[in-house]
Order: sequence, then structure tokens, then C-alpha cells
Amino acid sequence: MKHIPILALIAGLAACATTPMVTDMAAEPETPILITSSSDAEPGQLVRFVGVAYDAKLSAIVVSDSFSLYCIELDEWPGEVNGQTVEVTGRLEVTDQYAATVNAKGEISQGTSGGDWLLRGVEWRAVE
Repeated sequence: MKHIPILALIAGLAACATTPMVTDMAAEPETPILITSSSDAEPGQLVRFVGVAYDAKLSAIVVSDSFSLYCIELDEWPGEVNGQTVEVTGRLEVTDQYAATVNAKGEISQGTSGGDWLLRGVEWRAVE
């Protein structure tokens, strides 16, 4: 009989320890940041950017007077969009993955100059 109060205490503590905490807080959706140049940009940000849509060898690209973004998951723009103003939204990255390289003979491969700004998970719309 001596052990009954101790067992009741242990059972009560165990029940409290396993009670899950429930919160009703929905995460706020992330709002894209409007960027106009590389000085506004930070890798990892969800961004919005407005420029002219073109097709490049690497992928679809959006170009403004001061900045270019490769929409790396789009091979090319639909024909009617190429050369038109678009607004793109996506996750920003910067990479040297597509930079040209020089081999032992001094030959330069095809590629970019490096430090390329990319968007992943691109959503876009034409701007009139």
C-alpha cells in the first residue's frame, strides 16, 4: 500500500508528459520581394522581377537595363512571349555552375561568365 501514492504520481506525470501541445497558428505565406538589380537581391529570397523575356542557350531569361535572371527550369518562352515584358516570381539563386571553363590546352568551353542569377519554381505573367 505504501507504493500506491508514488505509482499514482508517476502515472500522472507520465500522462502530462505525453499530452501533445496543439497550436492553431497558420504560417503566413511568404510575400515575394520586388527586385530591380543585383544590389536588391539575396540568394534564397522569394522575389518578383519585371523585364523582357528572351531565349538564351542556357534557358529562358528575363532582362532589364541593369539585371538578368535565368528562369532555369524553362527551356524557352512560348513564341508569343519572347521579346515581351513579363513579371516573374521565384526563389533566387546565384551560381557558377554554368560558367565557362578553360582546359589544360587553354581552350575555353561554352558557358557563362559565372555568378549567374537564377530563379527556381518560376511563375510568370505577361505585362501589358
